Amino acid sequence: MPAQPGSGASQSSAPSHHSVLQKIPTGHPRIFFRPGDFERLRDSLDRSPFRECFASLRERALRTLETPVPKVKLPADFYLPDGEPWDRRYPRSEAGVRSARAVERTRPDSVVHLNSLLYRLTGEGRCLEHVRTALRVLAGLDLEATGYANTHSFNGVISTLAIGLDYLWDELEPGERRQATTALALRTREFHRLANPLADPFNNHSITYGPTNLVQAALALFGQEPEAERWLSDVVAFFERIWPQFGGDDGGWGNALGY
Repeated sequence: MPAQPGSGASQSSAPSHHSVLQKIPTGHPRIFFRPGDFERLRDSLDRSPFRECFASLRERALRTLETPVPKVKLPADFYLPDGEPWDRRYPRSEAGVRSARAVERTRPDSVVHLNSLLYRLTGEGRCLEHVRTALRVLAGLDLEATGYANTHSFNGVISTLAIGLDYLWDELEPGERRQATTALALRTREFHRLANPLADPFNNHSITYGPTNLVQAALALFGQEPEAERWLSDVVAFFERIWPQFGGDDGGWGNALGY
């Protein structure tokens, strides 16, 4: 709970916009890790607790190499220009739920998250190639069908593209990097318009997906995409001025029973 006036708790001010921007490294990585972190972590992988975490990461990542990167398969009715927004039609039937889940399982997000990190820690070439293929699949998605205006199922592609770019910026070929950065910028621009937590702070979707996606996209593209600073600034302002707006009685639930 926020400190109440007169409670005696020390007051601290939120970081300024300028100070946040000053902390962003000029090079990559910037998401969860900073330049030099991978090298320092690599020297600790044989010691607990890193050893156990790394063993789990390695096992899961290498398991993804056993099969080709999946191609995303969309149902014929996935995009309906005159239909309802998002994917509301799918939960109305058991078949619809199965269809929506099947679409989500074809997204190669885990390939990018697991293998990009394992590559940076071990230099395993197979991991790099798997991530490059997955990034091409995700960057090639039809934005009209898979954008946030049509479905919630693909909002996570923003953070996946961001992490893949951030961790492998120097390893990607210029054409690959250009395809991924263009796709990420277009997808995030649409997402920011529809899910900016600062613009709609009482929308539980915006405050759930919004900050994570916008911050990670902004960090991946900072210095490359002019709008990245705006995406980051809006999230900083949201946390400074508004969050947490779901306060109230202890034990209360902001989403309420209607959700």
